[in-house]
Amino acid sequence: AQGAAMENNSTISSSNHNDPPPKEDEDMADAKQMAAEKDAELIECLATELEETEKELKRTKRQLKEERSKNKSLNEGVETHSKLMIGKMQQELDAERAKNEA
Repeated sequence: AQGAAMENNSTISSSNHNDPPPKEDEDMADAKQMAAEKDAELIECLATELEETEKELKRTKRQLKEERSKNKSLNEGVETHSKLMIGKMQQELDAERAKNEA
């Protein structure tokens, strides 16, 4: 009778031992699910951030292009103005010389 009782105990204990893992598996599955959802959220967040950064980069490139274009125009304007000023000064200098020589 004792042997049977021992066997019964071991059966019960092994049955008890077999019960918790499904719960643990469930918890583990829940934890994995939550981790996966967190990862998905993070990936979504990073993707959005990347998109924003790319848009910002495009805007910056466009602004840079506009600035370069403006600068080129300004430089050309300054160059034209300088040439005109130099030409005017040259004329005045020539007129001055002609006066002095006369």
